[in-house]
Amino acid sequence: MTAIRRLRREKYDCFDAGLATVLFVVLENLFLLLYQALPASVKSVAIVGMLASFGLEFMFAFAGYLTSAIRGVDFFKASKMNKKISWGVVGLTFVIALIAVFGFNSLSNYFIMFLEGLGYKTSLSNMAIGNFGAYILYLFLVAAVPAVFEEICFRGTICAGLEKKNKHLAVWLSAFIFMIMHGGPEQTIHQFILGVIFGYIFVYTGNLWVTILIHFFNNAIAVTMMFVQTLIANGADHLGEITEEVTTIGFEGFTGVDIVTSLLSAFMTAVTAGALIFFITKAIKKRLDKVNNQNKETENAKLSELTDEGESVVETPKKNNDTLTQVLTIVAFVVSCAWLIFEWVIALVSGFMG
Repeated sequence: MTAIRRLRREKYDCFDAGLATVLFVVLENLFLLLYQALPASVKSVAIVGMLASFGLEFMFAFAGYLTSAIRGVDFFKASKMNKKISWGVVGLTFVIALIAVFGFNSLSNYFIMFLEGLGYKTSLSNMAIGNFGAYILYLFLVAAVPAVFEEICFRGTICAGLEKKNKHLAVWLSAFIFMIMHGGPEQTIHQFILGVIFGYIFVYTGNLWVTILIHFFNNAIAVTMMFVQTLIANGADHLGEITEEVTTIGFEGFTGVDIVTSLLSAFMTAVTAGALIFFITKAIKKRLDKVNNQNKETENAKLSELTDEGESVVETPKKNNDTLTQVLTIVAFVVSCAWLIFEWVIALVSGFMG
């Protein structure tokens, strides 16, 4: 008698993506409520703040995992974390991160200057990383943790789930949610561009580790720059005055022609950066294809072994593929996005009110 072995679904669908979006919004807000309920004396402890930062980011990954558990999906395969990469790919992801940091920075800065010109008080502040130990800690909390947990949620679950419906919809909607999730209006342009880049790279390569690495290197570069700035500032007392003068200048002293020229230059730099990232991504895809071909041969061999032993492998059928599910999916995205937009608007208004 042939034994039947049922496998969990290996791909997310649109409903899974909507469910994950609702879950991360709910889980994050519950976590924040619990944190706010702690006594002030407890919250003032440094280690508590670090654990809270880690826990808040963990909610993203937990939302993805919980979605897979509820919906009967193979977490690692559906999020495309089961794919391998090579050291050459790791190096190319670092190059993409460098291009992203410096290629799109001008557009982001001009948007911040535009907000400040309207009276918005930015909440962005440079972190003072005074020693190497603190630098390593920040690399973990600010670079590694968000890279893994956020990519699992936004690319590995939301983008992957929407991909079957429409790849471009998957990229742009997941990028939009990724953008407003960060809350601060001053991060809008930067996070949206990154979200679009991560999305297309994920869809094109089919490997979540690629975007996790780019995300990590992007944040690590920023942390490293802050660390270096702190070291320099500690050796030059006048640097703080120079920094303050530069960061508060806005568009003062700029003529209309200067602004248009600068914006055009920033736009052309961004386009060039995008083109470079496109060609590097194609190189990554070629390297990944070689690795994946080897993996497919191994998987096919294992499947043949199961068949030879008289075990039939059947994938668990997808449920709820009906009109009600489609309506619930739309509602999930609308409600989640409405809440995130509401928080974004509150942050914007607060910035103008000082």
